[in-house]
Amino acid sequence: MGPQRRPDYPVTENVIESMTIRAGLTAVITRGARNVIRKSRIIVDSAFAIDAWGPGTVIEDNIIEIRSATFPAYTSWPKELPPSNAPIRLLDADGAIIRNNVIRFTGPMDDRPYPAAIGLTKSRNVTVENNRFIGFDRGVRTDTDSTVTESGSSLVR
Repeated sequence: MGPQRRPDYPVTENVIESMTIRAGLTAVITRGARNVIRKSRIIVDSAFAIDAWGPGTVIEDNIIEIRSATFPAYTSWPKELPPSNAPIRLLDADGAIIRNNVIRFTGPMDDRPYPAAIGLTKSRNVTVENNRFIGFDRGVRTDTDSTVTESGSSLVR
């Protein structure tokens, strides 16, 4: 079986920059190509912070704080795919770049809900560099259809 065709995402080029976003559930949901989330502080009281669907996503220079291990009953994740339980979840995000972020889980450490800060599903050639992951077992978890290049990030358990 050859590679599966990715859905066509419209080029939206939305930019979220220099914002403080506090949410009970997922704080940022993007759909489209070449969206950017940068220089923002994102605080959530659940297990998910960012859902980004589409190629060319850039997530950089953010502080992302996860304050609870609660998985919300509502989720935008497609029911036909296995869940990607990570604060940052990317789907069909070929060529995405995630760099220079601090991603911190501040909930009870005995109730850590996910092994990774970033979950990639059907996302190829993703670059993850110079991030600081605090309170996670590892930085990135991928499915079998995803590829990632990691460099310069640190992990603090």
